[in-house]
Amino acid sequence: MPDLTDLDEDVQGHFRLAIGFLATAVITPLSTECEVRNAVSRSFYALLHVCHAWVAMPPRNVQASKRKQKKDLYFQISDHRGDESRKRLKRFEVERDKADYRPEMFTGDEERFRLAGLEATEEMRAEFNAYFRDVIEFVGEASDAGKDDNA
Repeated sequence: MPDLTDLDEDVQGHFRLAIGFLATAVITPLSTECEVRNAVSRSFYALLHVCHAWVAMPPRNVQASKRKQKKDLYFQISDHRGDESRKRLKRFEVERDKADYRPEMFTGDEERFRLAGLEATEEMRAEFNAYFRDVIEFVGEASDAGKDDNA
């Protein structure tokens, strides 16, 4: 985990939640229906929090008031990362909605349900990692710049 202590408290808080949620988004071959649903939901919220942190960080510096609602955050993601990124977030939100609110998405075939949940969580994790790589690069560059200042 990169050292985020030099970042804004809001950014640190969103990263803390993002990493914590992602750590609980686990699907095993023995996962129950509710564990699969929880993993899909937690994956989405991990991604949402890393997006909040990403848009709040330099060089974007988007204020919390401009990303308070999901629609506002989606607009910021589209503006700074492109419309395809916004569309993926919306698609992942649909998966989260199904996991949280649609009992009919479970067909009784536990293996198929687990595989669908695993695919959804892996896609969200890959998207999470794309944002997180940017953060690691930024923190590393900021750290290197601090070293140069002290030289």
